[in-house]
Amino acid sequence: MKLAIENKHGAYIGMKKEFLSEFYQIDGNPNFDVFESKDGSKRLVVAKCSRLPDDEDKGKGKFGIDFHRAKPIISEAKTFHKELPNALQSRNWLGNIAFAAETEDEYEQKSKVYNDFYSYIFGSSAKIIYVTPHSGDVERKPDNLLPYPKLEIDAWTAGVATLCAFKDKRKPSERIMISIHGNGYLSAVIDLGGFGISDPRKLQLVADKLGNKYRERINQLAWEYVEDFSHRARRRLKHIQRLRGTLDPARLQAISTSDKYDVVNIEKGLKLYGQRFKEYTLNEFDFLLAKIDENKVLPLSANYIFPGAKVGRLLKLKERIKRGLLSSAIQVECSKLYLEKEPELMSEIILNVRNELFP
Repeated sequence: MKLAIENKHGAYIGMKKEFLSEFYQIDGNPNFDVFESKDGSKRLVVAKCSRLPDDEDKGKGKFGIDFHRAKPIISEAKTFHKELPNALQSRNWLGNIAFAAETEDEYEQKSKVYNDFYSYIFGSSAKIIYVTPHSGDVERKPDNLLPYPKLEIDAWTAGVATLCAFKDKRKPSERIMISIHGNGYLSAVIDLGGFGISDPRKLQLVADKLGNKYRERINQLAWEYVEDFSHRARRRLKHIQRLRGTLDPARLQAISTSDKYDVVNIEKGLKLYGQRFKEYTLNEFDFLLAKIDENKVLPLSANYIFPGAKVGRLLKLKERIKRGLLSSAIQVECSKLYLEKEPELMSEIILNVRNELFP
């Protein structure tokens, strides 16, 4: 069952009438849409804009904003703008700052969009809020800085989040944010990140419990999952090797922290399955990947490739929780392949995570 409309790249476009029979739209603009269940217990906040700072249509009021980064002060936003496009090579920018701005007026416009987005998440009433902060399309043209810009879309997340909101029939007793993401790395199919969980040890217990429950169903696509990762990762590694002359993270640190970030995440995925780089070559990658046992693909993990703690700090979630503007929050990182191929299964698992953590 598909309730959201997504383009061929998995970017969110709009909602189908079946969803709108149970939810009504409370906001819609070029950068995000917000929907509320008719009983007021569930909310869905879906990004429509690109997460990349130089991928925007200012004439339409559609900006490049990463909603899961910190809102900059004006001097930071202006410096970010001056550093573009080379800033796209630096995780110091992409990993921390929500947007760039050339002028004070542009800064105010983007700040308003950012603040409005979070006005639908932070509050005092009990509510389950499903959020997809990176579900918007990316229209930036490929270049050496970003050879595969469409990979910046958290593809198919809006569709699965919509299913979760639609199927979630439990009344909440607290205000909870469930933030859904998608990636193409090798990891567990779902990685739980406790960026607003008071006791992160609960995540591992839930991951273990549900991992056993869903292992057989997850493994039905395990071969395709590993092959999909192999295609994505090898293409990316080949580009980095050609452009930078190395795949060694220590050497990449001085050249491009974004390229280092990709290699390190690929390395972490292989390490999860018992394989370790020694020489950082394409041949070694092929050799290590061939040793992966597809029958042992992990359904769930906790705080592994994308722990969420850093994003929690950037969004000041602990402060918001102390002020009573949120009770708790979880980041759910999902395989893009499973989001596309098995949206019903993914929404079922996420709802089980929700019920285990927030009964």
